Amino acid sequence: MYYDTPQFAPTFREEVIAGRDQFGKKHHILRHVAYPVSAVILGVHRVYMFFFRHAKQISGIVMVSAAFVVNSSFSFPVLSMRAGFVSLDAGSAAAAYEAQEAEQFDASADGLIAEESSATFAAAVDTAVLEDTATIDEEIRAEGGMETGSDLGETVTLNDLLVNDELLLADADVDTDDSGAGFARDDWRLILVNKQHPIPDDYEVELGRINSSSMRCDKRIIGNLLEMFRAAAGDGINLIICSPYRTHEHQEELFDKKIRRYMSAGLSYMDAYTRSALAVTVPGTSEHEIGLAIDIVSDTYASLNEGFGGTQAGEWLAAHSAEYGFILRYPQGKELITGIEYEPWHFRYVGKEAATRMLSEGICLEEFWNEYLYR
Repeated sequence: MYYDTPQFAPTFREEVIAGRDQFGKKHHILRHVAYPVSAVILGVHRVYMFFFRHAKQISGIVMVSAAFVVNSSFSFPVLSMRAGFVSLDAGSAAAAYEAQEAEQFDASADGLIAEESSATFAAAVDTAVLEDTATIDEEIRAEGGMETGSDLGETVTLNDLLVNDELLLADADVDTDDSGAGFARDDWRLILVNKQHPIPDDYEVELGRINSSSMRCDKRIIGNLLEMFRAAAGDGINLIICSPYRTHEHQEELFDKKIRRYMSAGLSYMDAYTRSALAVTVPGTSEHEIGLAIDIVSDTYASLNEGFGGTQAGEWLAAHSAEYGFILRYPQGKELITGIEYEPWHFRYVGKEAATRMLSEGICLEEFWNEYLYR
């Protein structure tokens, strides 16, 4: 036979066909089964040979695609850090993540993860990176580039609120929050806005004026806000509103400004974006844009930094804001759940019943949703 010479050796396809024909001759009844079986064998072989011949190209495409998927997601700090946007200490970070993953609950479709401590959060990030960005933050503050006491812009005090009392009463729809009907997903007070839950495209902000100029918030919370400021004043604390409702354009400006300052200080765009997203909410995912969040400081401490939490005003707000329907939105120890650093000045209206429940159970809004609204 001519097959005996190497140059005329049969191909795999020819061998399969020859074997099929021989099987059909020996097993006449089963010859019809041999045809589809041989077709499957030849199909699998063809696919295998395609991947074998293009292994390098295919593996390259897979690696590039995987890198793109991982590195293009800034929706959560942990993912960003794992993707290499923030340097990691290989030993401590690996141990920290192993401990985190062991304690995580089965996340729902909305991407909630279990509670993590701020200590674990900090341990997972290279200490040098944190020190560098802290130094940059101080430089930005010194130059008036962050919202600090020297750069708060327009503010509102209780006196301003009282002067505009008639304006407020005319512009506000007081939320009594006394129905006792429980919690509902469609309750406007409980809307969840964060990096995993952008503001719905059809969301309409019901704004009311806080003062006679440009400062506004959701008009349904103004009455509660005024009551809280009056109660604080009764305890000798003079609160100051420094940032209520923001337009989407204003939020973009703040976020872009933060990125540019970090980049000008030497960080790469990826590191600058990741670091900025921990301090300034990504546009389209900020509670300020729905008018339910208020940044509050006091006449004795007008800087937006962690130090405010240890002041008399910060402690009063943390303890009493729930009585007026507000929560400390980004508590210490919840950073890996909220995706935002501890902000003792940022308060969000959720209604008195929900706020009281969150305060008594020591949970943040994401955990509240997971416990009461995802069921």
